[in-house]
Amino acid sequence: MKAGNPSDLLKEARDAYLKAREELKRSLEKEDTMLLRDACEKGWLAVVKATDALLEGKGLGKGESYKDRRDKLWELSRKDYAIEALGLHDRFGAREATLHIHGFYDGIIGWELANEELEKVERYLSDVDKLLNP
Repeated sequence: MKAGNPSDLLKEARDAYLKAREELKRSLEKEDTMLLRDACEKGWLAVVKATDALLEGKGLGKGESYKDRRDKLWELSRKDYAIEALGLHDRFGAREATLHIHGFYDGIIGWELANEELEKVERYLSDVDKLLNP
């Protein structure tokens, strides 16, 4: 698997999303907040990998940092109406805040919000897939 290949990166994103779903389910069954944190972080990883796939597919190269990804998404949204209309820049930032910071680092989100956030991750992956494979 080539790290810079958009379809490989999107597959990594989907794999991370599925693992996030599995961990969310296990965390609920076991009432284990550490597994909940792990599910949030895997959901965030799915967004990062999907974003890298989009950036590679649009010729900008995958992101080097979260800031670099945000900047490149912003740049794309200024040039591509479909990306702007999907609000990917805002959605990336929202998932970063909720899943990565509040979910993983702070541990302050519950199962219901984590589930809703993972549904948003699934839609993000789907939207990126449609942009790369119209």
